[in-house]
Amino acid sequence: MAQLELVVNKQTNEFRADLLNNSKFSADAFNYEDASFFIIMNGVNLSFKSANKNNNIKFVINSYQKHGDKFFSEFRGSFSGILYDKKEKKWIIFTNHTGDQKLFYIETENSLFVYSDLYKLKDQLKDNNISYSLNVTAAYYLITYGYMTDDSTIIKGVKRLTAGRYLILKENTLENNRYFTLHNTPNHKLTTNEAIEQIDELFHKAIQLEYDKDIQYNYKHIAAMSGGLDCRMTNWVANKSGYRDCTNYTYSQAGYLDMIIAKQMSTYLGNEWIFRDLGKGDFLEDIDELTRISNACFRSTVRTSITKTLDFSQYGLIHSGQLGDAILSTHCPETGYNPASKIKATSHTLLKKVKLDYTQWENEEIANIEVRGFNGMLSGNFTYQPFTEVSSPFADPDFINFVLTIPLSMRGYHSIYKKWILMKYPDAAKFKWENINAKINEKTINIRNKIIPLKQLPKFIFSACLYNFGIDISQGKKLQNTNPFDYWYKTNPGLKNYLDTYFDKNIILITEPELKSDVSMLYAKGAMTDKLQALTLLAAIKGLEL
Repeated sequence: MAQLELVVNKQTNEFRADLLNNSKFSADAFNYEDASFFIIMNGVNLSFKSANKNNNIKFVINSYQKHGDKFFSEFRGSFSGILYDKKEKKWIIFTNHTGDQKLFYIETENSLFVYSDLYKLKDQLKDNNISYSLNVTAAYYLITYGYMTDDSTIIKGVKRLTAGRYLILKENTLENNRYFTLHNTPNHKLTTNEAIEQIDELFHKAIQLEYDKDIQYNYKHIAAMSGGLDCRMTNWVANKSGYRDCTNYTYSQAGYLDMIIAKQMSTYLGNEWIFRDLGKGDFLEDIDELTRISNACFRSTVRTSITKTLDFSQYGLIHSGQLGDAILSTHCPETGYNPASKIKATSHTLLKKVKLDYTQWENEEIANIEVRGFNGMLSGNFTYQPFTEVSSPFADPDFINFVLTIPLSMRGYHSIYKKWILMKYPDAAKFKWENINAKINEKTINIRNKIIPLKQLPKFIFSACLYNFGIDISQGKKLQNTNPFDYWYKTNPGLKNYLDTYFDKNIILITEPELKSDVSMLYAKGAMTDKLQALTLLAAIKGLEL
């Protein structure tokens, strides 16, 4: 898709900017200049109702003149952009509410560099003889959480413009401001029926915005499908809203429950279904490309594999179910609205080396949504953006704002989520939920934040007892997970040899002794996820010449 580039002289406001535009949504991504403004829009803007670029340019200018510096807060979708007001000599640089439209920037004494690609920004620093180095703190973020927990990047001094934020550059001063803030103050007057009705109405509106964008450009619809609830509801509500020409795609191990359920539901809805078998995990050998296309983010690894086999030319947006669990349910059903205490990491081996300032968030839920949700989960969109754009109705800011007012007691353990499905879309409940290998209307019990169907309780207790004695019966089983990394590493000698050789060859790139020792230990003793995070770090250091 389009690549955004901007270099501004802070003293003179002279600038060099470009949008290398090969976007499928050519009227949504554009650059424009007249006597009053210079404008770049990137990504996809669901608020644009025209496939005519000139109409959308007028829309941006009118929005700015009406709403001022935060004019883009009224926009919806996966967008980013730049507006230079020539009369005011003011630059406004912005990204969308959830931050999945990436922008990286660095401020030097004389200039501001803004790029949508971290590697191209590195090249610009190199060409301008600006020194750069590895951000060791960010390296530890990468090998623990698998993504950045703040606006850091793997390059020291380079920052990412995160969710709901914008920059203003005026009179040689750069400000980083927030325009979208999450709050989860509960509305205890809200009844279950009122909550469900509002959920359904806002979800329908978000679906309509997404799918109408495909129609606007005469594209077919394509949507992820899995055995979970999130993709299921994106597809179900779209289908019930009359959007029929849809293709579903699924990636997992062949024969895994995720594949079986996804195929059943796609067939039921009358959608074409494309399946990508992850096989023996050989795609992980493309570690350099995977890291490059994801802008050095581990969580994007598996999603990258699907882009090699799908022809996106006939399709519009990828419709996903991202953030469904995090928003409509919650990652912390038992913790209430207490101050933040933890954000789930991918690897805990070196977590003690990472110190987060939890006082910056209102509570644990807000921390998890902003960090794990926006920074982590949505970073998977980076891998699709060279081909198309991604949208999820669960990530719609109006939907988020309302749902977070529903008390945790109603949202916890998917309670309101399941009631919404059963009340409004009972057919969707006919199929198993992969997470529990049972239908959502079966009786369950919650044990340590895990939902267990009552009929599976004896097996769960037996497995837990064995685990307490050091026996994990899930280890080495192929179909225990959509992405069985450990299984691949143990059963695919070619993959194991390639990854081990890559590590041995590139570990010398780390010059900081403590980090080098920690990464070596992580790779030698860690599970496959630990190893992949270590490899992602090495690939980033190699590709970015750090």
